[in-house]
Amino acid sequence: MLKQNFKCPICAKHIFRIENDLEVCPVCGYENRTAQNASYDNHAQAEFPVRSFRAEYFNRRKEDDE
Repeated sequence: MLKQNFKCPICAKHIFRIENDLEVCPVCGYENRTAQNASYDNHAQAEFPVRSFRAEYFNRRKEDDE
C-alpha cells in the first residue's frame, strides 16, 4: 500500500499526495520516488540518497543565508 499525504523527506515543507508519483517538491527539488528506494535489500542503502539530498539541501540553505 502506498503512503498518502506525507511531508517531503528533505525539507518537510511540501505535502506529497501519493508515494512514488515522481512529483518534484517545489521547495527543495526532491523527486518523490520512495517506492524505488524500497527496492534496496539494505535499508541503509535506501536511506543514503535521502540523507545525501537532505544534507545538500541544508548546505545550500546555509550558504544562501550567509
